[in-house]
Amino acid sequence: MSAQEFTNVRDVNGEFLYTRDDYIFCYLKIFPISMDLLSKRERKNFTKSLTAEISSEKEPIKFLAVSRPTDITPLLDQYQELLDHTDNTIQRDLLRQEIKEISRLTYYNEEVERQFYFCLYEKWEENKERDLKKRMEEFQSKFEINEVKTKILEETEIIQLCNLVNNPAVVLLEDENIEPTLPLLQEVN
Repeated sequence: MSAQEFTNVRDVNGEFLYTRDDYIFCYLKIFPISMDLLSKRERKNFTKSLTAEISSEKEPIKFLAVSRPTDITPLLDQYQELLDHTDNTIQRDLLRQEIKEISRLTYYNEEVERQFYFCLYEKWEENKERDLKKRMEEFQSKFEINEVKTKILEETEIIQLCNLVNNPAVVLLEDENIEPTLPLLQEVN
């Protein structure tokens, strides 16, 4: 079985992923927000508002939460730049130790970040891309109304997401103790 058959992907073009079973997908990345920076009242209002906006979506949607190793390359580059331009021996030693520790964490995939995506999809028909794009833009606006930063994925980003989800060389396995539970929804006070 080929990789395309296994993953059911026929093509990725622009903002769309086409499947072998004639569906078309569009992806929206949700950038993280820190709820800890909000008061209890702000959290409650935010939750109610966002829930009301999303609940108006009547068509099927999928939600993906993907773990991946944290990209700390910019931080390492910054530390290396500091190291290259300092004459202070104590600072040089501290920077070397920090670079070594950060590199170790990265090498063993100990630092992970979660990325969140919504996926809208429909059965493919002629000119369906325009309808799905409009639906995605309306869905995206529901987050932007609540000041949540989002991005509609384009071709290379969709391919990267497919790799995160389907490629065993890229997949990050987390060691979590998972026990079966019944999830309960609770109002934020």
